[in-house]
Amino acid sequence: PIEDGCILFICFGDFGSGGNGGSGNTPGDRCDPRSENYTPADCPHDLTYDTWPTSQRVKIWKLDNDRVGSSLFLLNAGTGPFNSGTAAIGSGSFSLEANYVFTSLIRMEESQPLVPAPAGSNPSPASFPYGPDCYAMFHPGNTGVIDTINGFATVALEPGLSFPLLDASMPCRKSKGRAKGRYRLWLRVDPNHIYDTPGYEFNNTGDSGTFDWVHLK
Repeated sequence: PIEDGCILFICFGDFGSGGNGGSGNTPGDRCDPRSENYTPADCPHDLTYDTWPTSQRVKIWKLDNDRVGSSLFLLNAGTGPFNSGTAAIGSGSFSLEANYVFTSLIRMEESQPLVPAPAGSNPSPASFPYGPDCYAMFHPGNTGVIDTINGFATVALEPGLSFPLLDASMPCRKSKGRAKGRYRLWLRVDPNHIYDTPGYEFNNTGDSGTFDWVHLK
């Protein structure tokens, strides 16, 4: 059975657990940026990964047997703007090095990624099962694109808008202990649980979908 994915322009499911976690506009359109009553402080933001249009869904491709390429778009699915410089985000804790997104690989037959999203904002690769391989982290200043808009510290990501997080290469070498097989890209948005509005974390984990995978020998 098809759980999710696209064949040509016909798509099934939501490519993982991403989607709109927002609860809708508050009375008086206070959460609509186009409204004269727009009051951002009253509106939650909800970070997840984009699944539509197809060009912005999570993708993975094989560069060679030791490296994969990937791309995804960070989406604000809430009704308020996301600004990483705002002290009121989450529990109030904030780190300039805290990751927006953590990615790894997950075998198609398994339920756990090769490298789980680590606790802490600046983990050491020495503590990971494959050393520096089989994972990537996107944090302020390392979003994989030229214009990082200062890590959303001064320019907010408005509701309904997405931002590209593009990584040209993720090493995952067999010599580091990685088994051969078919792999999807696995991701967790806001792995440290400090950016999302509290209660809006249910849609933070997903993968590249049934039909988007690589075979690593």
